[in-house]
Amino acid sequence: MIEFKKETKLDKLFLLMIAFSVPIPQLRLSLSSFEVPIYLVLIVTYFLFNIKNIKQSKIPLNVLIIIFYFTLSMLLTSLININNFGINMNLIIKYIINFMFMLMIFVVNFSNNQLLIILKGSLFSFLVYMLLTIYLYIIVNNKDFIGVDFTNYTTIGRNSLSIILGVFLIASMIILENNIIKTLMLIVFGVSSFLLQSRGLIISLFFVVLVYMILHMRKSRIKSFFKSFSLIIIVSLIGIFIMKKYINLDIIFDRIKTINIFNPTNDDISSNLSRKLLFKKGIEIISNNFIFGVGLGNFGNYTSTSVSTLHIAHNDYIGIFSEMGIFGAILIVVLFFSIFPKIIKNITSKGYSNKILLFLSMVNLYFIIYMFFIDLINTPFYWFFLTLFIIEDNRNHQKKSITNDLDFDSFRNVQIKNIWINKIQ
Repeated sequence: MIEFKKETKLDKLFLLMIAFSVPIPQLRLSLSSFEVPIYLVLIVTYFLFNIKNIKQSKIPLNVLIIIFYFTLSMLLTSLININNFGINMNLIIKYIINFMFMLMIFVVNFSNNQLLIILKGSLFSFLVYMLLTIYLYIIVNNKDFIGVDFTNYTTIGRNSLSIILGVFLIASMIILENNIIKTLMLIVFGVSSFLLQSRGLIISLFFVVLVYMILHMRKSRIKSFFKSFSLIIIVSLIGIFIMKKYINLDIIFDRIKTINIFNPTNDDISSNLSRKLLFKKGIEIISNNFIFGVGLGNFGNYTSTSVSTLHIAHNDYIGIFSEMGIFGAILIVVLFFSIFPKIIKNITSKGYSNKILLFLSMVNLYFIIYMFFIDLINTPFYWFFLTLFIIEDNRNHQKKSITNDLDFDSFRNVQIKNIWINKIQ
């Protein structure tokens, strides 16, 4: 049984620094074309400072197999295509850093209390960031959108912010207990999701919130359900009122209505035509290079009759399949069936006693949906929350196993029972 030490002041300082840096898009160290987020540097530093006392956990065998298969597949398909398309070493190194990051998180093995500190700290850090972003973009510069470009106030980097926003909107919905703070955050994050004008984000969040409400209705009393439903309605109305006061809502809703990229009438609107052409290019690559693909990161190097100017697929499933061929398709299937059944099991289990696990399950469901609209799988942010989900799911399974194996009736002292349960938290 692993003994967990109590956090020192230095531990809490590190955790708060990690919490502050996780949701801020600008806090990423760009090395060539791959990123090293500040929170990764802090986690590595935290590990080095606590290497003797760290709460280590075993890395699951299936995780090691997936990392090995992913690494071997991307190297094999890249080397096979090196003469035709070259080799994207920067992207390969980026994935290797992500895998090292993933293994480091397993070794550090944050406790439930530490994860709560990180998540709640990140929520407040992100709230301040989004309020500042809305103020600078909408109020000061009179824009109809928000982004991360605080120099020219363009839409550059909007996708990075969209990914982060979805995660912390879900966190505010599940993790927070104070209704006033929760309502405030839901209003700010809800308004921000529309101001980003990301159709993929809105669709992904819609399905995740719908799943959450359906499950809440099944598990809770009618009164509790209508209380949550009323909160969403109130938040939505307040959000619409705020947006209507400062921006032209027609611009936002016109963009959202063009989500069907295959409708010819939407070709002249924003990025619809390019998204349609990228989809056709992906299908063309898959049909012509089904076995080995065109090599990792070579989607843009493939000369297509459809489009050859854009360098990413804007769809992780098509991107991985087209670049890594059948090996990529197998990887997608393995990842899906390794994660999705656990997500469904966790969000349909009785009660919400483990809010962290429920949150991480909903976030990874959000990732699965959002990957149809964006390139997410190569980001450290994706692997960070996927790793936390695997750790928390294993911890929950271990807790249930011990609870079932122990005959608690043989314990006369309630405190002893609680010690056995809390040992693995």
